[in-house]
Amino acid sequence: MYGETAANAKQRVIELLDAAGASPAEVHTLIAAIQAGAVEGAQGEVIELDTQSPSDSNDQVHEGWLRAVEAITDRLAHIADRTVRQARAKAVAEHRGGTRVLWVSPNSDAVSGRTGRRPRR
Repeated sequence: MYGETAANAKQRVIELLDAAGASPAEVHTLIAAIQAGAVEGAQGEVIELDTQSPSDSNDQVHEGWLRAVEAITDRLAHIADRTVRQARAKAVAEHRGGTRVLWVSPNSDAVSGRTGRRPRR
């Protein structure tokens, strides 16, 4: 539901930071940190569900509920970590190879264009 809005906002932030003189590596690292923080926020909300299993449930249902909450929070932590790790790898690759990443879809590899290295400021 918010995918297109988020993609448009992300593209606008990339454009603004680029216009402000931020390096592509820095831009993507900052955006990844924001994305990872959003995922971590969702993880925090899911963690709170551990105390909200159905009140009339038996021990087996309660245990299943707790396992499900744990599985979801573990997966969200993995997603946040992967987001930051991939951004760092792309930043290093961009710095080494002169490929400037223009936009990164949350579900795919980067769409990029060859621009050469940017002068350091």
